[in-house]
Amino acid sequence: EVVWELTKRIWMKTGEEWPDHLCGTILAHGLADYKTPKGEPDTPKNCRFEILMTEAARLIWKVRCKTTNKEPAIEITNSEICNRWVKVLAQRTLMVLLATHIGRYKRDQAPFRLGSKIWGSEVC
Repeated sequence: EVVWELTKRIWMKTGEEWPDHLCGTILAHGLADYKTPKGEPDTPKNCRFEILMTEAARLIWKVRCKTTNKEPAIEITNSEICNRWVKVLAQRTLMVLLATHIGRYKRDQAPFRLGSKIWGSEVC
């Protein structure tokens, strides 16, 4: 629940509604189709949604595996989960920004505007 609450807080900054049915949303997050007011695909918002859902589900899975597969059971605190979430998003943000680096990827480079628009002012 901690991870979903943190994810919800980040997503609510986009001005879009938080999905009610998380199970279906997790399974179909790659099909998100947010539009701009002009009706065009909102690529940064779609990317942000996909990144948030993918990384949240992955972190939940990793925490679950760590707490249930160990003898004796390990308890992970909410602050540790929060720290892991921040680390995961920082790493993913870095990867997005590196993918837009002109010197490294030349012709396969993603547009820089996309990298900066995905997170906007939340880029660390």
